[in-house]
Amino acid sequence: MLDAPDPAILKGKRDRARLSVPLLHGLRPEELCLLKVKDMNDRRGVSHLRIHGKGNKLRYLPLNPDSADKIQFYLEIAGNRDV
Repeated sequence: MLDAPDPAILKGKRDRARLSVPLLHGLRPEELCLLKVKDMNDRRGVSHLRIHGKGNKLRYLPLNPDSADKIQFYLEIAGNRDV
């Protein structure tokens, strides 16, 4: 499923990043929709996602290295890295 989007186009890179996060981390659809670029942080050298969960609970989830690479690659290509 993660290999289905075409990596040669920008939308394919975006979709690969979008699919990898909920599939590899078990996020709810609403949690994925609420994610912003600023929610990806390094904590003690490990990439983490700040997740706004059910019941307005905040949690930090270590980011799978493959997902982190896909997200960073897409953000650099799309010009959103410094947002």
